[in-house]
Amino acid sequence: MVFIPCVDGLSHNEAEDALPEDVTAGTNVLLNAVAARAGVRVGAPAQAPQEPQAVPA
Repeated sequence: MVFIPCVDGLSHNEAEDALPEDVTAGTNVLLNAVAARAGVRVGAPAQAPQEPQAVPA
């Protein structure tokens, strides 16, 4: 089981929410645990998608 922080500490509730970077970190933990158990080495962890930044005029 992999735990990740929830926004405002609210979990096991229909209003539960998590930040994309926390979900990505938790997914990387699970990926690396499964890969290690299988004897496979994985590359660099994935990065959460970034919001596009506005270009100043």
